[in-house]
Amino acid sequence: MVPQLEKSRVKPNDELRTVLTNLSSVGNRHGLCVVVDDLNRVLGTITDGDCRRALMKGATLASHAKEVMNCHFIAVDESFSVDQIQMLMRTNAVEQVPIVNQSRELVNIVSNRSLKPLIEPRPNTVVILAGGKGMRLRPLTEDTPKPMLPVRGKPILEILLERLVNHNFTNIVISVNYLGHKIENYFGDGARWSCNVSYIHEDRELGTAGPLQKLPSRPNDPVLVVNGDLLTNIDFEACMDFHNAGNYDMTLGVSSHKVQIPYGVTTLSEKGQVVGIEEKPIYNYPVNAGVYVINSELISYVKEDTNYPMSMLIQEAITNQKSVGAFLIHESWCDIGLPDTYSAVQKQDY
Repeated sequence: MVPQLEKSRVKPNDELRTVLTNLSSVGNRHGLCVVVDDLNRVLGTITDGDCRRALMKGATLASHAKEVMNCHFIAVDESFSVDQIQMLMRTNAVEQVPIVNQSRELVNIVSNRSLKPLIEPRPNTVVILAGGKGMRLRPLTEDTPKPMLPVRGKPILEILLERLVNHNFTNIVISVNYLGHKIENYFGDGARWSCNVSYIHEDRELGTAGPLQKLPSRPNDPVLVVNGDLLTNIDFEACMDFHNAGNYDMTLGVSSHKVQIPYGVTTLSEKGQVVGIEEKPIYNYPVNAGVYVINSELISYVKEDTNYPMSMLIQEAITNQKSVGAFLIHESWCDIGLPDTYSAVQKQDY
């Protein structure tokens, strides 16, 4: 048995308090506990998120690991390469996978955290837009900036930052305005998340594109811009690769928004006769998901010290015959803008 797995293994009848202790131990480098039987065969996995969800459903610290574990886990065998493992984790939106032998015995654990030193970080700057007042979520945002609202105990912005870092984006710029000091005090220079965090200070609201003019220097590589109130499992690396492969000047992350018409929709002829009817159809609309990749030369279109929305920059790019691509988001995506959506995400996985 690999020595460093000592704090990552638990038995089915171990209590949840033991699992939580092991997950927070410095000896657990992967943020995962693997439930094994007496023959070291893998029965299930437990993450911090699994523990939180179990506690919310009524589990106690005395509950057993077998009651909390995920039995539908993903594992790989020893023949998988680093690239194959990384692709598997990205495709299935997981951060860790156990490695097993032919007898399903635990051999090791691989995580994004452990792979990080083997992978070159992306050179791209990421701008996270976190300056809004969140008026539609009052009173929740009276003393808390919207991106710092917690989802299952963790700020939305931290979940987003961790996903970006796990996708190898480590040069992060956060644009702040309303209660921005609370964001700065929490994230500091980003060292805790193995990234570099700096800040753009908006003296007044600059919209979703305006902060780009306040970058200290014009980046050489495309800039990834993300709304700070998003919860999504989007593959940010795939989005950047799509932009580069298509030689686009700008790329929009696009999600599908479904609208159901509660009536029968009729089709009329030119003479006003009914020629068809569809009962309560559902229409899918591609909507702006608040994720953008922008070539640095487009930043010159943004007017300085003005409230400049991203929609205006997109239209400016189209008017100037720049190529604008659409990266379709098939993963989970939610904009935390309303009390209903904020309440709903507390029960979902991101």
